[in-house]
Amino acid sequence: MALVEQSPGKARHVVLAIVLAASESVTSKQSWRYPTHTDTVYFAQLAAWGYDLSEVEQIITNTTGDGSIADDGETKKGPKEETSRN
Repeated sequence: MALVEQSPGKARHVVLAIVLAASESVTSKQSWRYPTHTDTVYFAQLAAWGYDLSEVEQIITNTTGDGSIADDGETKKGPKEETSRN
């Protein structure tokens, strides 16, 4: 860890990078279908730090592109269309 030896103040950044890498390594390709609490908290924290979540990551956190909570009748592409059977 030459970076930490040269710049001890960077130690927190290095630790954060290791923790984030570990979180990413256990995030499944199926997380958008079956998000765990850890997945939800992880992506919500990334968004809180200013990271723009992809559409799939927004599904995990149940948010829309502007950060608001998605309604049950709303998808990331817009509201579900109602079909009437007349």
